[in-house]
Amino acid sequence: MPTYATIGASRLCGQIVFDRIEYNIEQTAFNIKRLLGKNVDEIVMDPLWSFNIVNYYNQIAIFGGSVGKTTWYSTTVGICTKVLLDIKSKIDEYQGCLLEDVVFTIPSCYDERQKDATVDAAELAEWKHVELLSEPIAAAFAYSYEKEIPNNSMILLFDCGGGTTDICIGKVLNEKLEILCENGDFFIGGNDFDKFLIDYFNEILKEKYNFDALNSTKKYRLMRKCREIKHFLSAYETDK
Repeated sequence: MPTYATIGASRLCGQIVFDRIEYNIEQTAFNIKRLLGKNVDEIVMDPLWSFNIVNYYNQIAIFGGSVGKTTWYSTTVGICTKVLLDIKSKIDEYQGCLLEDVVFTIPSCYDERQKDATVDAAELAEWKHVELLSEPIAAAFAYSYEKEIPNNSMILLFDCGGGTTDICIGKVLNEKLEILCENGDFFIGGNDFDKFLIDYFNEILKEKYNFDALNSTKKYRLMRKCREIKHFLSAYETDK
């Protein structure tokens, strides 16, 4: 699922939103998977967020802001719906037909409220039949199709995504993959690796130039640059 989305009337999702974040700060939202289905009092504000969170009947976290004299609000389910609509339109166009059935993968640490919120967003995005599958289990099945695993083998699979890291332990018995257990952490993922780099380089900026990027709109430029560094390091091959 694309991480970034605009909150306003336009429907932009994914990399294009991230590339423009410093020029469209108030209408950009991200980390929605971490916020979906939570109450306001459960949310710890992230200094990198470009949006505000306000109370909505004391139970639903929503984003609010203003453009000129217009004030807008959008629930986390509403933003997730926008992302899923974007995904669905691209899939329908690629397949040449309107699809109604879908399986969405979700973090293994999702509780029932977060699962329900995901299904609500999917149904609002015009999917008729929605099934949910844990992300590490989906990764385990994908891995078993790509690589032959000997019978009676035990597997330990790490699925490190943008927002979470999930772990799955399984066993292959009679050519069937049995999932023994799974778990995950909401705060170990690509976004958290970004933060380590951001904090590191921000300390250098403060020490050399007496400039705190995290207390200015330049933090989003720093965030983009750190993401580029992370991607470069991920693809870099050292000499053996």
